[in-house]
Amino acid sequence: RLAGDPPTGRAIDNDATFGSPGDPADDEGWARAVQGLRDAYGGLHAALAPQTDAELDRPLNSRRTPAVTMISGTVMHDAYHIGQIVLLRRLQGSWC
Repeated sequence: RLAGDPPTGRAIDNDATFGSPGDPADDEGWARAVQGLRDAYGGLHAALAPQTDAELDRPLNSRRTPAVTMISGTVMHDAYHIGQIVLLRRLQGSWC
């Protein structure tokens, strides 16, 4: 949407987004997941870099939600889940 492409209108379910949890010992699967995350955020960065303040204030959906609101919501959503992961890892004793 930041690039001006219309929304696809496709609903994506959880399995299509994340797939199965996989084997915790699957280093190749983990590397692919990490690379996918890096690619997604790299794409977001590339789409955001050329945007002006005026472009970030433009609506991106039929409800007239500004781009900056949608982007900040996505970043906060991801930060929330990262916090959950850190908490769980600490409770496991995986991180100090």
